Amino acid sequence: MENLTAIIPSLPLTPAPLALGYCRESTKVPIGTQRIAILRFCQIKKLRLLHFHQDAFDTADVPLADRPSGKLMWENLQSGQHLVVYELAFAFSNQQDFLATIRECQARDITLHVVRRVDTAFEPTAFPLEETAKALEAYRTLNRNCQSESTRIALIERRRQGCRYTNFPGYGYRWVRRRGRQIRVPDQDELRVIAWLKKSWLAGQSLDQLYFKLLENRTRTRSGKPWSRSRIYRVLRKVLFIDWP
Repeated sequence: MENLTAIIPSLPLTPAPLALGYCRESTKVPIGTQRIAILRFCQIKKLRLLHFHQDAFDTADVPLADRPSGKLMWENLQSGQHLVVYELAFAFSNQQDFLATIRECQARDITLHVVRRVDTAFEPTAFPLEETAKALEAYRTLNRNCQSESTRIALIERRRQGCRYTNFPGYGYRWVRRRGRQIRVPDQDELRVIAWLKKSWLAGQSLDQLYFKLLENRTRTRSGKPWSRSRIYRVLRKVLFIDWP
């Protein structure tokens, strides 16, 4: 039998692409957990991890390229290599920092990978920068809307339970009990003033007459301040539903 090695030429082995890992210290996720996630990702993707770059807690608000290790990492990265970071919030200071990093990676032919777990990694440099920016803005808008909806539902539930749901309890009411467990109860002194305002207004007294009468009697609001014309106006219009001429 002929020697097959002489017939089939040996093919050169393709070396594994080179990668640098980046993570930042955090109280939320230990640095060891971040390193393991990056290392496992590189093993699955068959990337040769050259070095881990790591920055301290207090660099969270600093752009990646301006952090001590981040700056050194950019100096070491070369065209064709891969940059593997752990989570957007740990690697970048804000949305602009993230987009600037994508722009720099695309200009230098560096592939950026964002890893949380091995099964949730994504590659933002694979998409046009404009599409990534639009997707980020859409996500932020959706997140804000979801938070607003959650807040609104929580306030409705607190109001249904009679708990404090706003700073202003309404005319004729006040908040009692300690903070966090406050409930709305009638303020009898203010309710008496409101009842007098309604009766006097319907009897034909003007806003100025009501104001000067309260001033003359040294009538105070529940916060200890004199009644103002604007406060009388708001009570008559909003609380008592009296149309202003």
